[in-house]
Amino acid sequence: MYSNEVTVPMFDDGQHGDGAADDGIFGAAIPASASRPRQMVRYYVYATDTFTNSSRFPNFENPDDSPEYLGTVVFDPALTNPEPVLHLFVQNPTLATNFTGTRCSIFYEDEFYDNVAVNLHGQTTAFVFAKKSVDIDLNRGQKLRWNPDAPRLAGFHLLTPIADKAYVRQLMAYETFADAGVPTHFAFPVRVQQNGSFYGVFHFVERADEEFLGRLGLDPNGALYKMYLPLFDPYVGAEKKTRKNEPNDDLLALIEGVNLAGNPLKNYLYDNIDLPEVINFLATIQLVQNEDCCYFKNYYLYRDTLGNGEWQMMPWDLDLTFGRTFHFFQDANGNTINGYFDTNIYWTNLYYTQIRTNFDFIGAFHPLAEALFHTPDTFDMFLRRWSRLHEQFLQPSDTHPLLLHYERRADELAALIGPDAALDFGRWGTWTPSQTLPVALEILKTE
Repeated sequence: MYSNEVTVPMFDDGQHGDGAADDGIFGAAIPASASRPRQMVRYYVYATDTFTNSSRFPNFENPDDSPEYLGTVVFDPALTNPEPVLHLFVQNPTLATNFTGTRCSIFYEDEFYDNVAVNLHGQTTAFVFAKKSVDIDLNRGQKLRWNPDAPRLAGFHLLTPIADKAYVRQLMAYETFADAGVPTHFAFPVRVQQNGSFYGVFHFVERADEEFLGRLGLDPNGALYKMYLPLFDPYVGAEKKTRKNEPNDDLLALIEGVNLAGNPLKNYLYDNIDLPEVINFLATIQLVQNEDCCYFKNYYLYRDTLGNGEWQMMPWDLDLTFGRTFHFFQDANGNTINGYFDTNIYWTNLYYTQIRTNFDFIGAFHPLAEALFHTPDTFDMFLRRWSRLHEQFLQPSDTHPLLLHYERRADELAALIGPDAALDFGRWGTWTPSQTLPVALEILKTE
């Protein structure tokens, strides 16, 4: 853990796990009695030669970008929950949930990562929720193995699902985009142990960067933007993730292009927009009812800068989906309540400012989406893709008025998350009216 270091001498006598005596290989043992199950054990190797030259491994060259120790976590046979476990160790947990952040250690899938960065994630959620989301940034020389069959990660997000009492909406939404063929993040649930104790259920979500683009088969040298404000200004509300050393002239050209009219607009769309991808994105976002996109924020823009020069849209922040929306409402006493705490289920496209009617598509008032919706050819493409997605995902069920595909997947995820969700509910609770996962899941499936 974080107690004082203890020196353990190493020997080449054949008695300390070092092989044969005097073979040049030295060994020592860390006693099992020094630690308890779920505790972190860290160590480094230090050596001095006959000329008094000394060195250590890891050499800890850069305190901000290298491990200080090797390590592991003591196995606990009682930890039998079905979902993956991520062990997080931080000396001062309070520092992990502010924007400045601190350093931590992680143990995941039998690999240990020391002295990595952790800091608070989010905007609204960073301030209104007690259970915070965090960003994890690995050191350059040791990326995280999240899947043995996939490239390692330089960083990822642990996102709180506390906005969704059913715990499954964000996961199902990302899976829907992926199954529909939209380039998107992977997301799956994990149980997080902090300093050896249960901390909570989180969604492990991929970070958008060059590795993310490469995994999707896109050119990592393309321009990737995370959007926080309407697509009206190339610099205000546009966070560049790649190609940071050049101006945002490409984004300015996009803004100017989608604000054309008539045939110039149509020509611009065909020449500069990846129409199948963007239409697929817009159709899928209707399907999962992502009300938190896209007029203001919560999406990515990507341009194949060195290839065909075309733009794509990608989803982000999918917790307000499948009937949940960010809608300010009044309680019984007439108090205005923050939209995240609205427990009502909405089947219409109700945006929190109520600037859309019930018959507008999600994406209304976004310049690129509006350009596609108001161009007859591309609007027809959108309607055809929207219909096809309904056929693919919204198969009727005899047991519930919702959808067999999503009922089945929600139940699968609930079985995986359920045991830890009960612990999570006991630690963090939910806002009034309080709902356990089984209750919230039934509401999702029936309302």
